[in-house]
Amino acid sequence: GGEPDIPLYKVIECLGPTNTRVYTVGVYFRGTRLAAARGHSIQEAEMNAAEEALNSAHELFPQLDHQKRVIAKSLKKKKNKYGRDSPSRADRAKNKRLEDRVPKAYRLDKTQSDSSDDSSVHLPSDDEVQSLGLKSDDDSGLDSDSESIPQDKLDNVQVSSLLSDMEKLKQDLIRRNEYEKLKEKFKKSDSDEE
Repeated sequence: GGEPDIPLYKVIECLGPTNTRVYTVGVYFRGTRLAAARGHSIQEAEMNAAEEALNSAHELFPQLDHQKRVIAKSLKKKKNKYGRDSPSRADRAKNKRLEDRVPKAYRLDKTQSDSSDDSSVHLPSDDEVQSLGLKSDDDSGLDSDSESIPQDKLDNVQVSSLLSDMEKLKQDLIRRNEYEKLKEKFKKSDSDEE
């Protein structure tokens, strides 16, 4: 017997204000860190870290490898069973178009990336593109229409990310010797809660 070896998750870092906070979580197994990952919630960071740990240290989890083989075998059997009655190319194309209209967060495909970097970018659907094309003569609602700004100025627009702004704020606080005060205040509030 003995106790089973269970991976432990620890929050390593937590950056940013409450509504846009990014957590870094580490996965520890038998006293060593297998992986660390980030997410906008502790749960998301834990899931990302667990997936990374499984990918990097799969030899520690032989049962999971066996499960993957069994699942792959059953899926292969299922695919062969339905292979004769497989949908036509037209049906597959139609399903693909319908799937493209579903937001990424709700898609069932396995190839979806772990990071949610692209999830905030909304690509217009065919219907939206057509409706935008029909309204091209109307006011777009923007302060500056694309006709009023030369293209070379649009090419030089720089977008700063939230993370780089946070780093600048941190450097500014360090320069003004307020960063250490804030860290002490945060540690004190954490110890008060416990």
